[in-house]
Amino acid sequence: MKRRDFFTHLGMGSALMASSGAWMPNSGQESLSLQSWEELRKQFPLQDSRVYFNTGGIGAAPYPVIQAVQDVLLRYQTLGEPGHDVFAATHAPLAGFLGCSPEDLALNRNATEGNSTIAFGLRLKPGDEVILDNEAHPGGAIPWMALQKEYGIKVKVFSPSSISISENIKAVKALWTPKTKVVQVSHVTSPSGIRMPVQEIGEWVRQKGMWFHVDGAQSAGMFPFSLRDLQCDSFAASAHKWMLAPHGIGFLWIDPTRRDRVIPTDIGAYSNGDYELPLTLSYHPTAQRYEAGTQDETKAAGLVAAITFLNQLDMHQVAEHGFGLARFLNQELRSFLPIEVLSPKNPLLASSITTFRHRAGNTGLLLAHLSEHGFRVRSVTEANLNAIRVSTHIYNNMDECIRLLQAVKAYRKT
Repeated sequence: MKRRDFFTHLGMGSALMASSGAWMPNSGQESLSLQSWEELRKQFPLQDSRVYFNTGGIGAAPYPVIQAVQDVLLRYQTLGEPGHDVFAATHAPLAGFLGCSPEDLALNRNATEGNSTIAFGLRLKPGDEVILDNEAHPGGAIPWMALQKEYGIKVKVFSPSSISISENIKAVKALWTPKTKVVQVSHVTSPSGIRMPVQEIGEWVRQKGMWFHVDGAQSAGMFPFSLRDLQCDSFAASAHKWMLAPHGIGFLWIDPTRRDRVIPTDIGAYSNGDYELPLTLSYHPTAQRYEAGTQDETKAAGLVAAITFLNQLDMHQVAEHGFGLARFLNQELRSFLPIEVLSPKNPLLASSITTFRHRAGNTGLLLAHLSEHGFRVRSVTEANLNAIRVSTHIYNNMDECIRLLQAVKAYRKT
């Protein structure tokens, strides 16, 4: 079946299914048929002999994305042109996918770069305090820790609850002092897949006059949301995870009414508005001020192709598929006595990530066992969790989840 015929068979339009920031599972959409999901899987160059459960690290790009990268690389190497037109044409489709204005998006390499732009661009002073969740990815935590090391700010952390939304809100509020200037939370925590109540936290943070930054590396492409609804001042994400784009492209969104508070930190050609040596310089009026120099047009083309691919699906069904597989793993693993499931059981906090560990401390051996049996999962060392993370996306299926459970059971018997 040709790709175009496949999507016609699914009966899916190309319009994005917009949603609020708080997507709910079991939202009434019917799941795609097993045949349709299997047809969708054929759009990815994944090996049947190796089960890929690491979308939370690096997503698998579908063939149309790979083709777009190759085509643009050949085209612009043939023409000898920099490909600025490809790069400039990326903002509009990305904005449509995220529910924001193209002028408010800056393209970069990854969430780490966006997080760093916010951390260093806010010009915090010695003694200023920043609140983070202790499951922040190193790419979200290290920029703030570098400011603590070099400039004397103070980083404070809380442990996110996998049980209660209200406890997560209380945990943030408990760390507040008059010196608190920034709160950063993970939209979905990388180690254990906790979906944080960003809207509720954001409303309180902004009422206090602080800056609210969201690390969205694990949410963009996992489930539908609109940036306008998240109540945050800035949002950074990588597109090479759940959005299925090539490695090395991401984005930063900043509320346009607050943009001038963040000075560009990686700045050069194309970041400027008015410019004339030696004294005249203004920043570009849009978020383009955070984009500097010639960038890789092939990654931009791949991102547009990935967005086109996802837009041909219903993002609610994409989310329900990933969440549904994770929900199944979560429930089944809880019945294995040696296994402790760290990911939320509460559907309001759950995501497409399932994290678990061996109660006897044999998680490393279990990880090696799963790797030997062809499962690509991720070791979780953040927050001293010593666990295994499984990410389920559109190319995963129930059979793979059952095979994983069988492999875990087989380890228990050894």
